Amino acid sequence: MFSFVFLKFNPVINSYTHTNYFTNQNLITMKKHYKKLWLYLALIPGILMAQLPEDPSILNRNSAEYIEAHGLGSEKPVTDNVIATTRDFLNKEIPAEGIILIPNSATNSVMALDPETGELIDAAFIPADDVNLSTPIEILFNGSTYFISDQLKKLVQEYDMDGIFLGTFAPEGGENTSILNNIRGIHLRENGNLLVTVAGATNAHSVAEFNGEGEYLGNFIANEAGGLNGPWDILYRPDFNDYLVSANGSSGIHRYDHEGEFIEMFVSGLAFPEQMQLLANGNILVANFSGAQGLFEYDSQGNQVGYYNVVTGLRGVHELPDGNILVTNSAGVHKINRQNQNLGLMASGNARFITLVKPMSSFIVNLRDDFNILINETASLGEDLEIVGGEEPFTYLWTLQNSDWTSTEENPSYTFDEEGTFVFTLLVTDNEEETGSAQLTVFVYPELTADAGDDMYAQTGHMVTLGGETVAQGGMPPHNYHWTLDDSDWSSDDSNPEVSFENKGSYHFTLLVTDSEGNTAGDDITLIVFDELQADAGDDQTVLPNNEFTLGGDPSASEGIEPYTYNWTLAGSDWTSNEPNPTVVLQVPGGYQFTLQVTDAIDNTAFAQVNISVLDDTSVDELASEKIKLFPNPASDYIRIEFPENFSGNIIIVDISGREVFKEKSTGKYFEIQTGNWPAGTYILKAGELEHKFIIQR
Repeated sequence: MFSFVFLKFNPVINSYTHTNYFTNQNLITMKKHYKKLWLYLALIPGILMAQLPEDPSILNRNSAEYIEAHGLGSEKPVTDNVIATTRDFLNKEIPAEGIILIPNSATNSVMALDPETGELIDAAFIPADDVNLSTPIEILFNGSTYFISDQLKKLVQEYDMDGIFLGTFAPEGGENTSILNNIRGIHLRENGNLLVTVAGATNAHSVAEFNGEGEYLGNFIANEAGGLNGPWDILYRPDFNDYLVSANGSSGIHRYDHEGEFIEMFVSGLAFPEQMQLLANGNILVANFSGAQGLFEYDSQGNQVGYYNVVTGLRGVHELPDGNILVTNSAGVHKINRQNQNLGLMASGNARFITLVKPMSSFIVNLRDDFNILINETASLGEDLEIVGGEEPFTYLWTLQNSDWTSTEENPSYTFDEEGTFVFTLLVTDNEEETGSAQLTVFVYPELTADAGDDMYAQTGHMVTLGGETVAQGGMPPHNYHWTLDDSDWSSDDSNPEVSFENKGSYHFTLLVTDSEGNTAGDDITLIVFDELQADAGDDQTVLPNNEFTLGGDPSASEGIEPYTYNWTLAGSDWTSNEPNPTVVLQVPGGYQFTLQVTDAIDNTAFAQVNISVLDDTSVDELASEKIKLFPNPASDYIRIEFPENFSGNIIIVDISGREVFKEKSTGKYFEIQTGNWPAGTYILKAGELEHKFIIQR
């Protein structure tokens, strides 16, 4: 893409006299100079094009939006001139009722209008200055001089009360595109620092901050914080202690806290918002340049309550005392009302942002810096009070915003028993009835607390996270964390560190939280590390009917976290026991399976089982007399059978329920059967008329 700047060259010849003498040599010399000059002029478009910041939201460089965003629309408008009603200022003093000032980028000057009616008073309150201004956007009064932001000069220029250029205020030392480029609106903070919106170059989409000497302090609002793109105006709301920033690239109004941190989008979907004004009722007026062109009105929560589009392509806005509204565009300054009527052109010119300037007091009141304080603490409000000028004795009146509290002391004390933002105003009156004022903002924060979490249990080798759900509360963020472990060099600066241990034991951790004000709070936590819970139901047993026996190991539970609870159950029965080693008597021969469930103090569970075989003592005696030998008994992997003499026939084995589990023909005196995959229980061997009972254990 290419951008062209067309310049009309009108040589002023012999400007020091009214006569005009030329020789052929004069003309030849001038032609040479003109050729050089035209060569330089031919290079200007490329130079300007290289300096224009890219704005991805506006692709058409011939569009009104692109021209506006880059400060290229400073040509003189074609409108009827409005004649100033008066011009009776002495040395440009500011009248008691104030004055409205509006930069005119067509003439690089500043217009003055009546603050009550909006009528033009002086078309050149600050005269045209094509050397130091190119596209002036906004003018502010700092009490003794004026600041003017210039979009293309990339500077904040300073003028005295007579409109005489004093020099560049910011950046200190002159143009520095790594700090300021394509600048728009400016704002003076209560601490005297200057905020400047930046839309181009390496520091684009930010709000830069400068001290009273024009020294760059860094960005009050970081680059692209909250999606900021193409910022225009900055508006401070004392009742909310927040800042609103309008931006065309991100098509809306962003909301930031008193430290410049993004909170939320106050308004979205507004194509090209420029200047904003805070009204007495908390509503916000917003001049919208393109898209839905016109003036938007929102309540304090960002809900639209009005829209007035009788004048379009808006830049600046200011409500007059009678409720009518001044708006600006490339044609000039217009007065409209909320019935969407155009009440007339008040001033012609390429008008920009509107500023109501009121005279400062004859003396200056300086208070201590705004500060943060812990709830329930007391502070001296007039500490470091400084009064410059004025005639003693002074009287004092302190007031607190949204409160009935007042004080006439020079240095009153105030105890802050609630959290929140407190805005105090001090009005000082001197012996000549002149007044001066200053504001002090105090942020009251709750007591800092630390939460290391509840004492914990963890199994060996398992990872656990230390700290409560909210490790630090209160105080002044950000918080710093430091964990330590007793009798160890382990430490962590994470809010919720993870730990694990291979050895069981008790581990004691200490947490220290520090906030940005240097307040500290501590807490501790004990971590009990245990081995996995074990249950032991004891060994399998073979018993006789009506004989007492004891279940469980020695002990029946181990590891985990004591105390334990026990629950014994018998398969196929409603018998239970809560003893660790219950004593049991079984009357009916057969196989029985007992299950032990152990639960520890933190609800870990473990299970174990044991098999009990109850023999039929009568059949045992009878079989013994037959002299069939079967061993081992109880058995596990095999049994061996020895008959009294050679046996020929089927060997059959059934379980306790009578189900046949083995059958095989045998010839001989000795026989072996593999039982490794048989379930534990009681079995009966049958060989002809002979029987023998045996037990399989697992």
